[in-house]
Amino acid sequence: MLKILIIEDEKINRLTLEQVLKKNGHTVVATDNGIHGIELIGSESFDVVLSDLRLPGSSGMEILEQVRQNAPGTETIIMTAFATVKNAVECLKNGAYDYLTKPFQVDEILHLLKRIKEVRTLNRENEALKRRLADKQEFPEIVGESDEIRTVLEKVSLAAPGDHTVLIQGESGTGKELIADAVQRLSSRRDKPYIKVNCSALSETLFESEMFGHEKGAFTGALQKNVGRFERADGGTIFLDDIDDLSRRMQTKLLRAIQSREIERVGGTRVIPVDIRIIAATKADLRELVEEGKFREDFYYRLHVAKIMITPLRERRSDIPVLIRHFLSLFGCTKTFSPDSLPILKRYHWPGNVRELKHFVEQLTIFSGGPTITIADLPEYIKKPSPRAEFPDAFNARLPLDELLCQVEISSIRNAMEKFDQNQKKAADFLGIPRTTLRSKLERYQHHPVKKPHE
Repeated sequence: MLKILIIEDEKINRLTLEQVLKKNGHTVVATDNGIHGIELIGSESFDVVLSDLRLPGSSGMEILEQVRQNAPGTETIIMTAFATVKNAVECLKNGAYDYLTKPFQVDEILHLLKRIKEVRTLNRENEALKRRLADKQEFPEIVGESDEIRTVLEKVSLAAPGDHTVLIQGESGTGKELIADAVQRLSSRRDKPYIKVNCSALSETLFESEMFGHEKGAFTGALQKNVGRFERADGGTIFLDDIDDLSRRMQTKLLRAIQSREIERVGGTRVIPVDIRIIAATKADLRELVEEGKFREDFYYRLHVAKIMITPLRERRSDIPVLIRHFLSLFGCTKTFSPDSLPILKRYHWPGNVRELKHFVEQLTIFSGGPTITIADLPEYIKKPSPRAEFPDAFNARLPLDELLCQVEISSIRNAMEKFDQNQKKAADFLGIPRTTLRSKLERYQHHPVKKPHE
């Protein structure tokens, strides 16, 4: 509804208008004096000013001028019993929304207010659309309209311009690398080298050579000098993905280089200064790894400067239809998902997050027949019941929350381990947790056998 200021010196008209407008849900402030009306315009915010043309203190034309100067977002409707074409034209030229001749029907004023409200609503929607388009121009590769994604993009915008370390935390498949790319693209180092390192793929034996380089003859097989990734990133940015997979030994060596901004090639004696910005990504909570003794505390604090958390897809389900449309377009597919299939897709927990959803959509574009992807095309694991259906007795028995979650977690782990033939790495990736976390959970539940339903 609208907030309306009535400036009318005729008491009956003023009281009648005030009563009718309030009855229709509007908020109304009324005065019988032009000077007081101008004071109100300067001290409060109104959507509409409904003013007589002739007033004690100040005229309706002066009211119009005050609104134009001090409240440009406010609409003004002028009322008068002394209507002339000249007055009407003058009011409209000076910014009045409309001009009413007394006596007028109350429906006339209600119709005008309805139009004003519709226009204001449309303007707000247009502004919101412009902001969304601006977001898309700045982050064209990041898809989503949820509040969680908007929060991430706001943090990217705030963190990117500086030179401090950025830590991105999120489950596997949530798009941490896309966020890192956005930070780098919006930074002052955007035109400088941008080197990406997959920490989970680095072996301890080759770690120093890969990161810091080596001199010719430094070790068997070192037939020529190698410039490491830190040197290649000099002046720019280095992205350390899956930093939670580094051993403590590698953490120590990396911490020393990040702290000193200096490196030495393997087999070399020269200290080489490097000017780099660090962006790191982790799929695990580093604070928990510190408490478990698996991550150096000093390294954690060195990384934990500007932290960006990416919410898993199951906690922002409103983005699922948007992502599906995006992936269909990305694959050049004209197929659509049937309306009744979307609730099922939104209910599924997507342990592999956006990456899993992308692969799922790609598979269906290949194997589904017809122009519409229906429920019949969905695989059984997508359509299977939720944990509540799998544990009806547990829910009905009102078990304590920790016991209930334990049962659900055991079932999820059982399903993943069976799905990947007891391969812990694949099961951990599927569940969206680090392999170390899965291993600890398996140890924790060793006295709670993960049995099949028929056992």
